[in-house]
Amino acid sequence: VIIFLEYVYYKSKRWQFSIPIQFGIGDSRYKYNFNGENIIESRKGIFLYEPAVSGQYKIMKWFGVGLDVGYRIMLVSNKNIGSKFNSPVYDIKVLVYWGELYRAVFKPK
Repeated sequence: VIIFLEYVYYKSKRWQFSIPIQFGIGDSRYKYNFNGENIIESRKGIFLYEPAVSGQYKIMKWFGVGLDVGYRIMLVSNKNIGSKFNSPVYDIKVLVYWGELYRAVFKPK
């Protein structure tokens, strides 16, 4: 389960900058195959937090690109698994503004 919030702090005709924040609840486990049988051990709940900064540039009215840079932090991790899975996060986006594309193609009267 993910809760996603985003605060847009700058917006112009072509640019948008925001601060997206995600909170997640799930589980982690150690899974392996032993004699053809999948074994799951050390299954525990986790809670993560992922702050980031995001930028988007609108190349055309209906098409743009973007970049998110953030860090995933395991606030509650599985102590039975040695890794915490904290890591930097980078997202490269190709954006299609479907409403604008529709209006460009079908130009309502």
